[in-house]
Amino acid sequence: MRLYKRLGLALLGLCLSARPSLAAPGDAIVPGALRADATFQHIGVVWEVTGDSNRNSALTLEFRLPGQSVWRPGAPAMRAYPTTIVNGAPLNLNRWGASAMFLQPGTTYELRLSLSDPDGGGATQTIIAATRAEPQASPTARQRYVVPGSGGGTGTVGDPFQGLQAAANAAQAGDVFNIAAGTYQRSAGQPDCLSRPGQRDRSD
Repeated sequence: MRLYKRLGLALLGLCLSARPSLAAPGDAIVPGALRADATFQHIGVVWEVTGDSNRNSALTLEFRLPGQSVWRPGAPAMRAYPTTIVNGAPLNLNRWGASAMFLQPGTTYELRLSLSDPDGGGATQTIIAATRAEPQASPTARQRYVVPGSGGGTGTVGDPFQGLQAAANAAQAGDVFNIAAGTYQRSAGQPDCLSRPGQRDRSD
């Protein structure tokens, strides 16, 4: 009789352990705002989300030229969580991010994003985005010339600027700089980046 009781309890335990686990309330992912940002060769997409407290959702990105039939896979998507620590502080962001990479400048693409969660929610959206076009110099732009050095020069062919910072100091909107081959070294006391005071987006 004890043997039958033990077998019954074992079978009951197996039945209970085989029951599917139920997702906690609020685990389903809820898609929010979708934003695309582009460079000359890449388009990055950020999809804000809520829910998915157990972090088991997934995002895939595919892209193609308009009119093409085949979708190409984007780079693997990455998730930012509100509790992710960056520089010692919580990130306080809840979003998915993915990118279409190594594209052609100044070109329009279709991007299809598929957000899924086994606990529910999710969505598929197709958006249109374009990479930035590479700026083209005006045919009448002033040509300036630069060679390695530590300062000086007027930027002409016969008297080129001596070093990149010297060129940056004299730069005006629309100038085209022809940089000669060579090693350009930072002078003592010079900042790690080139600097030039000016007004942002000014074109004259």
